[in-house]
Amino acid sequence: MAAFTGTSQSDVARVWARCYARGAGPLPPGPLRLLAVAVSPENSMLVLTSTTSSGTHVPGGPRTFMRSVRRPALQTVLASDLRFDATSGAAVDPGGPARDAALAGNARSVVDTGAQVLVVSRRALPALDDGCTHIVVAGDADWQRLLEALVRQCAEPALPVLTGLQHQLMQWARGGAQRFEWLDAEAPYEPRPPMQGPPPTARAVADEMFRLIVRRLVEGRLRAGSRLTEADLARVLRTSRLHVRDALRTLASDGLVDLEPHRGAFVPSPLVSDILETYAVRRALGAIVVRHAAQMPASTLAPVEQALERMLRVARTTSDSYLTGDADLDLQDVLAGVTGLRSAAPMFRTTTAQIKLYVAVIGLSYSYPIPDMCQDDIALVQHLRAHDEAAALRRWHAKVDAATGLMTLRLRQSRPAGAARPAAGTP
Repeated sequence: MAAFTGTSQSDVARVWARCYARGAGPLPPGPLRLLAVAVSPENSMLVLTSTTSSGTHVPGGPRTFMRSVRRPALQTVLASDLRFDATSGAAVDPGGPARDAALAGNARSVVDTGAQVLVVSRRALPALDDGCTHIVVAGDADWQRLLEALVRQCAEPALPVLTGLQHQLMQWARGGAQRFEWLDAEAPYEPRPPMQGPPPTARAVADEMFRLIVRRLVEGRLRAGSRLTEADLARVLRTSRLHVRDALRTLASDGLVDLEPHRGAFVPSPLVSDILETYAVRRALGAIVVRHAAQMPASTLAPVEQALERMLRVARTTSDSYLTGDADLDLQDVLAGVTGLRSAAPMFRTTTAQIKLYVAVIGLSYSYPIPDMCQDDIALVQHLRAHDEAAALRRWHAKVDAATGLMTLRLRQSRPAGAARPAAGTP
């Protein structure tokens, strides 16, 4: 936009922010949680609830609003309304309003009885539950201006759910379906308390920093070769630049950032050889973990079974391959952790972080099919409980080999054969 208008990016950002900031929005003040979304040719609808948690909120001001990490997901939610217009020729479903009302009722049922539920729609709906407040936002501009209030008021713990919703909306927009429905039926979010002073160790800062980097990669705010500035990281993580510098060295030792003398830190750009090396190490370490777990009492696998239930719930409620793959990797980390292996378990978790980074850098909508992930993990846990070491190892090796093939294929498709690693700081 800046190049097209012949002005600076900062001027474009200020104008863009003012477009959304003009006028008071219809949403009540206070923290909100998004419960449900519906988009169809005849209507778009959001169902929200007020939360009693003290979740972290984005402070006011257009500058902070434009830098919010929650803007891309929520912007996609509102932009999905633009898929249908007067020339789209989409067929109108006469039962759509009733379906919207039913979805709002289902969303109402997953929150506490006394919670306030707000239904925001482009058109009037049939009679809703007594506990719902209905607001009609008819104009295109007014609908898009909801973005500022949503960004400011949606609590931080909702971010992973919003990212999953964003991926589903993008997949829907590429398909031919006329109607999109989404319902978050999970339990209310638990707020993450703000940091009180700098974390005690470089490892703690490094872990928080890594989560931030992956989040920004998924949202498109970073890419391979992007520079990571100490000042920005210190501000976002609310810690000192000294802690940031130590944490960057920690991440660099794990291969999660590139540090260049006199230039700083950069997001790494993986090659096929990097992926093959990581998965080869993970395959061997995982075999050690699986052998050890197969010899342990079945009762010690309770945390693994809980992680499996979480992964299956993510798969069932989101149908999002990226989030399901992330939960799959977390399950594997839990398995490594319960073994108590002092060397193999930490090294295994390092390969998990590398894979998460590769997925985010490549922009991979993780192509490992969700049913296959679920079946692999269910079978692996069953084999471990039955102390069937051979079967568990076969399942583990097949799982890792399939993931390696999918990852390397995706990277080769996104980068020409023989292409060198891009220089840090270049696109």
